[in-house]
Amino acid sequence: MSLLHAPSRNPQQEQAIAVIEQWLGLQAAYGLLNESPQTLAERTISHAWAQKHALLEGQPGAHPHKLAVAAFALALGAKQATEHADGAMRGNYLLALGHILDEAARADAHHGFHDTDRTLLDLAAATFTSCPHGLKDATSLD
Repeated sequence: MSLLHAPSRNPQQEQAIAVIEQWLGLQAAYGLLNESPQTLAERTISHAWAQKHALLEGQPGAHPHKLAVAAFALALGAKQATEHADGAMRGNYLLALGHILDEAARADAHHGFHDTDRTLLDLAAATFTSCPHGLKDATSLD
Protein backbone atom coordinates (compact mmCIF):
# COMPACT_ATOMS: atom_id res chain seq x y z
CA MET A 1 0.00 0.00 0.00
CA SER A 2 1.45 3.34 -0.95
CA LEU A 3 1.61 6.24 1.42
CA LEU A 4 -0.93 8.08 -0.73
CA HIS A 5 -3.50 5.37 -0.05
CA ALA A 6 -2.67 4.56 3.57
CA PRO A 7 -5.72 4.75 5.83
CA SER A 8 -5.70 7.61 8.30
CA ARG A 9 -5.17 6.52 11.87
CA ASN A 10 -5.04 8.37 15.12
CA PRO A 11 -2.01 8.22 17.44
CA GLN A 12 -3.70 5.68 19.73
CA GLN A 13 -4.18 3.28 16.82
CA GLU A 14 -0.59 3.75 15.64
CA GLN A 15 0.77 3.08 19.13
CA ALA A 16 -1.32 -0.07 19.58
CA ILE A 17 -0.32 -1.29 16.11
CA ALA A 18 3.34 -0.85 17.06
CA VAL A 19 2.86 -2.90 20.25
CA ILE A 20 1.15 -5.74 18.40
CA GLU A 21 3.62 -5.61 15.53
CA GLN A 22 6.53 -5.94 17.97
CA TRP A 23 5.22 -9.19 19.46
CA LEU A 24 4.03 -10.66 16.17
CA GLY A 25 7.38 -9.69 14.63
CA LEU A 26 9.19 -11.85 17.17
CA GLN A 27 6.99 -14.76 16.20
CA ALA A 28 7.74 -14.16 12.51
CA ALA A 29 11.47 -14.08 13.24
CA TYR A 30 11.17 -17.59 14.70
CA GLY A 31 9.08 -18.87 11.81
CA LEU A 32 5.86 -19.05 13.81
CA LEU A 33 3.96 -16.55 11.68
CA ASN A 34 3.44 -16.69 7.94
CA GLU A 35 1.86 -13.26 7.44
CA SER A 36 3.31 -9.78 7.72
CA PRO A 37 3.31 -8.68 11.38
CA GLN A 38 2.51 -5.12 10.28
CA THR A 39 -0.45 -6.21 8.14
CA LEU A 40 -1.83 -8.39 10.92
CA ALA A 41 -1.38 -5.66 13.52
CA GLU A 42 -3.15 -3.12 11.30
CA ARG A 43 -5.99 -5.54 10.56
CA THR A 44 -6.35 -6.45 14.24
CA ILE A 45 -6.57 -2.82 15.35
CA SER A 46 -8.98 -1.96 12.52
CA HIS A 47 -11.25 -4.81 13.60
CA ALA A 48 -11.16 -3.69 17.25
CA TRP A 49 -11.92 -0.08 16.25
CA ALA A 50 -14.86 -1.25 14.17
CA GLN A 51 -16.19 -3.24 17.14
CA LYS A 52 -15.68 -0.65 19.91
CA HIS A 53 -14.94 2.67 18.24
CA ALA A 54 -16.34 4.96 20.94
CA LEU A 55 -14.68 3.13 23.82
CA LEU A 56 -11.30 2.98 22.09
CA GLU A 57 -11.58 6.66 21.20
CA GLY A 58 -11.93 7.45 24.91
CA GLN A 59 -15.69 7.96 25.11
CA PRO A 60 -16.54 8.14 27.95
CA GLY A 61 -13.36 9.08 29.77
CA ALA A 62 -9.74 9.12 28.76
CA HIS A 63 -8.14 7.38 25.80
CA PRO A 64 -7.12 3.86 26.75
CA HIS A 65 -3.44 3.03 27.12
CA LYS A 66 -1.75 1.41 24.11
CA LEU A 67 -1.20 -1.85 26.04
CA ALA A 68 -4.90 -2.08 26.93
CA VAL A 69 -5.94 -1.40 23.33
CA ALA A 70 -3.42 -3.90 21.97
CA ALA A 71 -4.50 -6.57 24.46
CA PHE A 72 -8.19 -6.05 23.70
CA ALA A 73 -7.56 -6.14 19.94
CA LEU A 74 -5.56 -9.36 20.21
CA ALA A 75 -8.30 -10.92 22.34
CA LEU A 76 -10.84 -10.06 19.65
CA GLY A 77 -8.47 -11.49 17.04
CA ALA A 78 -8.13 -14.71 19.03
CA LYS A 79 -11.92 -14.95 19.29
CA GLN A 80 -12.31 -14.39 15.56
CA ALA A 81 -9.61 -16.98 14.77
CA THR A 82 -11.43 -19.46 17.01
CA GLU A 83 -14.71 -18.80 15.21
CA HIS A 84 -12.95 -19.43 11.88
CA ALA A 85 -11.29 -22.60 13.21
CA ASP A 86 -7.83 -21.11 12.63
CA GLY A 87 -5.92 -22.66 15.50
CA ALA A 88 -2.52 -21.44 14.30
CA MET A 89 -3.62 -17.80 14.14
CA ARG A 90 -5.40 -18.11 17.48
CA GLY A 91 -2.12 -19.35 18.91
CA ASN A 92 -0.24 -16.41 17.39
CA TYR A 93 -2.69 -13.94 18.87
CA LEU A 94 -2.72 -15.62 22.28
CA LEU A 95 1.07 -15.78 22.45
CA ALA A 96 1.33 -12.05 21.74
CA LEU A 97 -1.56 -11.37 24.13
CA GLY A 98 0.18 -13.25 26.94
CA HIS A 99 3.30 -11.13 26.55
CA ILE A 100 1.30 -7.91 26.53
CA LEU A 101 -0.71 -8.92 29.60
CA ASP A 102 2.54 -9.74 31.38
CA GLU A 103 4.00 -6.37 30.40
CA ALA A 104 0.84 -4.59 31.57
CA ALA A 105 0.85 -6.42 34.92
CA ARG A 106 4.50 -5.57 35.56
CA ALA A 107 4.04 -1.93 34.56
CA ASP A 108 0.64 -1.27 36.14
CA ALA A 109 1.85 1.16 38.80
CA HIS A 110 4.09 2.97 36.34
CA HIS A 111 1.44 3.47 33.65
CA GLY A 112 -1.40 4.48 35.97
CA PHE A 113 -4.10 2.52 34.17
CA HIS A 114 -7.60 3.94 34.55
CA ASP A 115 -10.98 2.17 34.65
CA THR A 116 -11.32 1.78 30.87
CA ASP A 117 -7.81 0.29 30.67
CA ARG A 118 -8.62 -2.16 33.44
CA THR A 119 -11.87 -3.18 31.73
CA LEU A 120 -10.07 -3.82 28.44
CA LEU A 121 -7.24 -5.68 30.17
CA ASP A 122 -9.68 -7.77 32.23
CA LEU A 123 -11.59 -8.79 29.10
CA ALA A 124 -8.35 -9.66 27.34
CA ALA A 125 -7.15 -11.67 30.35
CA ALA A 126 -10.45 -13.57 30.44
CA THR A 127 -9.93 -14.51 26.81
CA PHE A 128 -6.34 -15.54 27.46
CA THR A 129 -7.33 -17.84 30.31
CA SER A 130 -10.50 -19.29 28.82
CA CYS A 131 -10.15 -19.15 25.06
CA PRO A 132 -12.11 -20.08 22.97
CA HIS A 133 -15.05 -18.74 24.96
CA GLY A 134 -13.58 -15.68 26.73
CA LEU A 135 -15.21 -12.86 24.75
CA LYS A 136 -18.29 -14.74 23.58
CA ASP A 137 -20.71 -12.49 25.43
CA ALA A 138 -18.38 -9.94 27.01
CA THR A 139 -17.61 -7.76 24.00
CA SER A 140 -20.50 -5.39 24.65
CA LEU A 141 -18.82 -3.94 27.76
CA ASP A 142 -22.28 -2.88 28.89
